[in-house]
Amino acid sequence: MSSVRLTRLRGSGSKLPPVDKRRRPELGTRHVLLLIGGLALAFYSFQHTSGNVLARTNPAQALAIDGGNLRALTKIADKHFVEGRGEQPLPSNVSAALRLQLLAQPLDSRALRLLGMDAALTSDEERALALMNASSNVSRRDAGAQLYLMRQAALENDWGGTMSHLDAVLSSRPAAWEHLFPFFFKLLGYREFRDNLTPLLQQERPWAVPFLRQAVETAPNVDAVAALLREAQPIAGGQPAHEVEARVLARYAAMGEVVKADAFARDVLELDDDVLSNAGLTPATTVSMYAPLTWQLSVPDNVNVTIDGEQANVRVTAGPPSSAMTRYFALPAGKHRFHWSLRRPQLTPLAEGAFAVQCPQGDKLIPLGSRRLGSREGRASIDFTVPSDCDGVRIDLLAEGNVTGAVAEVTLFNLRIASR
Repeated sequence: MSSVRLTRLRGSGSKLPPVDKRRRPELGTRHVLLLIGGLALAFYSFQHTSGNVLARTNPAQALAIDGGNLRALTKIADKHFVEGRGEQPLPSNVSAALRLQLLAQPLDSRALRLLGMDAALTSDEERALALMNASSNVSRRDAGAQLYLMRQAALENDWGGTMSHLDAVLSSRPAAWEHLFPFFFKLLGYREFRDNLTPLLQQERPWAVPFLRQAVETAPNVDAVAALLREAQPIAGGQPAHEVEARVLARYAAMGEVVKADAFARDVLELDDDVLSNAGLTPATTVSMYAPLTWQLSVPDNVNVTIDGEQANVRVTAGPPSSAMTRYFALPAGKHRFHWSLRRPQLTPLAEGAFAVQCPQGDKLIPLGSRRLGSREGRASIDFTVPSDCDGVRIDLLAEGNVTGAVAEVTLFNLRIASR
């Protein structure tokens, strides 16, 4: 059994021992650990009041047939905690029966955990901790014991124990992810939490890639998610983990934070100017995983874009103007020129449309310049100025069908951006 010392706290006479509110928690590590401890207590209580333990069996009938049935006893105990909302100790006959049966079947983690809960509710914290540790030693898959021990470790300022029990809960209970992940997303802004989460992300964990994927998509603090991904390199998980990292680019771009997206691409994804500053159409600048910092090919119903070598072939059928290609660039303030070359298709009408350059600011796009493709072959360009409050630019190719309504085409190549 664990030798972790249990801090004596003033019990309330019900529920689990509360944090002593007279002590002002320090900011930083202590503050974060108390938050984690509070979460563990809340989720621990939720688990034991969910009301689904006895949905499929009749433990009372099982006990009538076999008074020493350990499974039935644990279900009776679970039912007691459900109906009492985790606030009342077990009836003495049930706890006595559980203890007696454990002599014959000592390796039942659930029974050990239930007796631990009972001990906690009678303010016998040392015995509760011993029973919860025994349950954990038998099986780390009992989420109730792991949550209790996670809280105790947090109260002891024990980061190693806290994260070990957190790992056990997340690894054995995927159903808990939707409840636990959002809380831990809020802690990513604390460097101490990220420092202790990093070692777990550098090992193969069943919850790591799902955690990061949901964090990238929904966590409120994108900078904290990006910091975690920087600090946790190299993250285990292979290609799926790399794809999750790349999603940070789209999240930043949607916020108008193009410079931050560019910096993350260089620092974490190890992309360079051959990709990020090259507006041309190459295998590297058309990798969809790094969009929209590479060319993002749209797929509306009336537009089809294919990349052939270093050119884009755009086919458009009748329909409204649609975005065919989109890309973001981190450009400094000042004057710039976007160049392209156009080739007329053979035997088909020429597709029409325009290139547009815009400044993303939050969820708004500020026009900086645009130019229609025109019908003449050769080179064309747009002159535009990036203002000092602009974090980069977004370039779109808006394609539309020929006025005849037939399938129309255009081939674009030699795309580049230059200062002027």
